[in-house]
Amino acid sequence: WSEVWLVEPFYTSAWMERPADEILNQAWRSTAKWNESYFQNSEYDQLLDEARRELDFDARRDIYYAAQQLIAEEGGSLIPFHVDSFHIASSALSDVQARDFQHIEWHLISKSE
Repeated sequence: WSEVWLVEPFYTSAWMERPADEILNQAWRSTAKWNESYFQNSEYDQLLDEARRELDFDARRDIYYAAQQLIAEEGGSLIPFHVDSFHIASSALSDVQARDFQHIEWHLISKSE
């Protein structure tokens, strides 16, 4: 993988569910070390900085929309699909805390008889 990822001009990778701030900063910010498409856009970076300062949820969402529009128009990523996931647990389980598909806090779960 290390001979392909961030080396070859075209390859596939997968990103699991992440909050908007995390994925937009890790995958497309100009200075991000995981910027797979080497996207460089100072307006985009400024939008991310602005979103991190914005406390109003709706205003922050709109800023992220604008940032994503720049990626769609100018970026080099091809995103063929998004995966939706959901969690189902028995009512006999308690303390099930799922942040996303890969991050279930298994060590916190207990089962009642």
